Amino acid sequence: MTMKTRSFIPALMAALALSSCYHEKDITAEIGEPQYVIEDSEDPVGHFIYEFYQNYGVYILYDYSELDYRWNLNSTELLNEDYNFIRQKDKAALSLGIEYLEKTLFQFYDDGFKQKYFPIKILLADTIINGSYSSGNKDDIAFTGRNYLAIGRIRQDLENLSDEELKERRGIIHGKLWANNIYTNGLIEIPQEFFEPGLEYYGKSLGKNADPRAFGFWSTTGYANTAPTQNQDIDDFVRMITSHTQAEMEAEMADYELLRNKYEILLNCLNTQYHIDLQSIGNQ
Repeated sequence: MTMKTRSFIPALMAALALSSCYHEKDITAEIGEPQYVIEDSEDPVGHFIYEFYQNYGVYILYDYSELDYRWNLNSTELLNEDYNFIRQKDKAALSLGIEYLEKTLFQFYDDGFKQKYFPIKILLADTIINGSYSSGNKDDIAFTGRNYLAIGRIRQDLENLSDEELKERRGIIHGKLWANNIYTNGLIEIPQEFFEPGLEYYGKSLGKNADPRAFGFWSTTGYANTAPTQNQDIDDFVRMITSHTQAEMEAEMADYELLRNKYEILLNCLNTQYHIDLQSIGNQ
């Protein structure tokens, strides 16, 4: 497989081209030329990437530039200045990364879902450096922009992950996919009833010792015990659902009526309107 990245002239026009479409196969950076040329290869990694693009119109990239993730126009995170993606060049690690994505993501969705809901690009990274944390850099498992899903920690130690570690990472990856690629891009609509319990709290401090679950949230952020944004709220719910069985979810929500109500609203919406059973992922 040969994966060539075209030059970007000017860079801003290329970024606009990337962000102005969703799953159009002829993404162009120069007039008449595709941004990436994906060619078949006898190399297993290259062949998989080629077949994946042919089937779903999704680029799996490991040889990319900052333009693929830093300039992400029309996104809630415009420049992503605090992030840096370190590419993985080791083919053995990349091969394990493909297997890892099959276990944590690809196997759970049919062809129609991948074609409609997957982002334009999936970036494979050795390290996603998150410099926005005051405590220092964080080696993120996944990160998203409007048109990409980045998967970090693509390394040879992937083959040593336990089942519990895989489930935890699976939840994080699915949460990012649904909240930031699917919901943010307007590919699904979440009922207003899901958000109503949190409308007066989103992005605000709940108080130093407050239990976020009593407010209908799974987690808070920062030292001020700050409630999540609406996007983060969806991320948290999908993360929990896809990494826990139904029995485990029932136990987690036993004493929290708001959590249970939001859980049922979200699952019912996705089941009835989009024919997607998220809890079946967590049950596996």
